[in-house]
Amino acid sequence: ALGGNAAPLVFGAMAGWAMWIPTYPIDIVKTIVQVQTRERGKEKELLSSRQITAKMYRAGGIRAFFDGLEPKLARAAVK
Repeated sequence: ALGGNAAPLVFGAMAGWAMWIPTYPIDIVKTIVQVQTRERGKEKELLSSRQITAKMYRAGGIRAFFDGLEPKLARAAVK
């Protein structure tokens, strides 16, 4: 059994992980959508969320959606 002070740390970390693991792929796609820019004087087609998702999957499979997750999980464990 977990002793007094360890239980909140362990369960807090698990709660943070439970939040980040399913939402991280959505957050990655959202961030890519947000950082797309239009060049002045040039027509550049901005990609939709669906197009970005397909492009990411083709380039790296399911793992592409979880790239960089480890630091988020570490931060979630200590918050």
